[in-house]
Amino acid sequence: MTDTPCPLAHSIDGAAALLDCSRGHIYNLITAGELERIKLGKSARVTHRSILALIDRKAGEAQKAAA
Repeated sequence: MTDTPCPLAHSIDGAAALLDCSRGHIYNLITAGELERIKLGKSARVTHRSILALIDRKAGEAQKAAA
């Protein structure tokens, strides 16, 4: 098994694929401040750390709701 490094940033389509949601939802999350968007040249990217932070926040909210 090889360790493939995870990209530091993902395209909008890539972020949508990782989160299994639509491009529109990714843009909504960016607008709401839930995901961090950066520009690399003309391309918009979503930082991997903001995707992980979103997952952590949502998991925490789910645990609190279940308690």
